[in-house]
Amino acid sequence: MPLTQPFHFFWGTNENDSDDVAGDAVLGPFDCISLPAGVVAAVLSAAGPRAGGGFAVLEPHVVFESKDPHWPDFMVRAAVERGLEVDARGRMIKPG
Repeated sequence: MPLTQPFHFFWGTNENDSDDVAGDAVLGPFDCISLPAGVVAAVLSAAGPRAGGGFAVLEPHVVFESKDPHWPDFMVRAAVERGLEVDARGRMIKPG
């Protein structure tokens, strides 16, 4: 759920193909979206002129027993290019 500005949500079925987009939606503040189980990549990015805040609820599932979230390779590369890191648990970290 975007909290501060519009967010563009998009998802696909092939985590190794950034051009594989099965669906997308732009949501405004306090709009909600529910992504189905089995979606390989559910990605959101601030659609506004500055970084935005959002809220997400994840239901416990088998993936929580290991790396979660699982980011596709193209997302990890894009994050690294922007100064972020992905820790062993799958969380994006901005280095100190």
